Amino acid sequence: MYLIGGCGALWVWFLRRKLPESPRWLEARGRYEEAEKIMQDIEAEASKAGPLPPVISVAAPAPAWVPISILFSRGVVTRTLLAMAVCITCLVGSYSFSYWVPTFFVKQGLSVTKSLSFATVMALGSSLGPLVGMLTSDWIGRRRGTMFAALWCGVFALAYSQQTDPAWVLIFGFLLQGGMSLMIGFTMRC
Repeated sequence: MYLIGGCGALWVWFLRRKLPESPRWLEARGRYEEAEKIMQDIEAEASKAGPLPPVISVAAPAPAWVPISILFSRGVVTRTLLAMAVCITCLVGSYSFSYWVPTFFVKQGLSVTKSLSFATVMALGSSLGPLVGMLTSDWIGRRRGTMFAALWCGVFALAYSQQTDPAWVLIFGFLLQGGMSLMIGFTMRC
């Protein structure tokens, strides 16, 4: 299971060599020539499909520095504490479930190999959540998305807990993992 994740990380590390740095990041660091070169490369590639639209220049105000203590000021502290509680709950629930499931399967009589196989298939559901979030987040927004993900988790957790057939355990476990990763994505989205 860790080998699969490690291979994926090595693949990303390999691919990132060709990934250009963000022009915004370079510009913020005073590396204007590098940022301009990357922008010219992007424009050259984009213009292959046809002429680019005219550039509209809008002066953006400089971002103001805000101290972290603002999160605990009178008007914001309740939101900060709520966000902390939701994030902690989501992460503890997701990781606890992921690490507990193989032990549960072994106690139910499955072999260690079969238990880890089930857990791996269910863990693949973690890719489903970000995919659904990517396709729906701009359309439904973070607030409704969080509620949708919570409902998804509740429905599939209940369905998962009632299953005895291994095929349905895998299906509902996969969907539950997807819902948990969707919930984490919506709650962590800035």
